[in-house]
Amino acid sequence: MNRFGHRMSTALFNSLADKHLWLSLLNRPAQSRFTRVQRLTVCFTSLFLFMGVNAMWYGLLKTANSNLGWEDFGWEEMVLALVSNIMVLPFTIGLVFLFKKSRPKVSECN
Repeated sequence: MNRFGHRMSTALFNSLADKHLWLSLLNRPAQSRFTRVQRLTVCFTSLFLFMGVNAMWYGLLKTANSNLGWEDFGWEEMVLALVSNIMVLPFTIGLVFLFKKSRPKVSECN
């Protein structure tokens, strides 16, 4: 049972390291053609896309007080978060797909 637990935790960690974009920067699988530079490019592109999409919605919701806390977080913020994710996720998934399907550059040795 101890071997199973160790194998399960190792498989879960390796899968998470490959599938989660930000965690995969630290621990990239050796057999993957998706390099760290490509992963970093996708991470920052996704971050900047989220910033741009959220800037479009800035000021849409009017708040009465200036100190925002958990009690001011309502369904409008949840809908805006969902809409921004729906807008950015296809671009991020497409970029990851392109990088994963790309072939490494073959260097010519003369």
